[in-house]
Amino acid sequence: MISTDCDDFSTVTVTFASVSEPEKRSILASFFSACSLKESLGERVAKVRLTNKLVSKPSALSMEGPITLEMERYFRVSPSEEMQKIRAVRVLEINANHHAFEAIKEAYEADDKEKAANYAKILAAAAELVSGVELQEPGEFVSLISELL
Repeated sequence: MISTDCDDFSTVTVTFASVSEPEKRSILASFFSACSLKESLGERVAKVRLTNKLVSKPSALSMEGPITLEMERYFRVSPSEEMQKIRAVRVLEINANHHAFEAIKEAYEADDKEKAANYAKILAAAAELVSGVELQEPGEFVSLISELL
């Protein structure tokens, strides 16, 4: 499993106990692909994490810290402008075994950063929708999906 904060490459933790050379390359490609996803999503999520917990879904949204999505929704309708600014710390979890992540890795390895970024935005929007978050740019999401068809 890969554990890291993509903003600080000194915190990378990868264990290669009895792992073949091709598997090592694949693991490192996954790591750099995940960091590339975080770059393309900007402030939309605090972190991107590869996970094996997801079985059939390509992505999910989880929270870090004391604020949940439900609390964020509550604060948004508050009359206080300060409370309306309170946001949950979002972590995009990506299923490392899903074909959607394989497509992102392939785009990244082919140096097609725009395609990889578009896939990242689609996975982030899908995770937001499943979590009940209203999309900030629903038109952009529809355009990205339409480009794939």
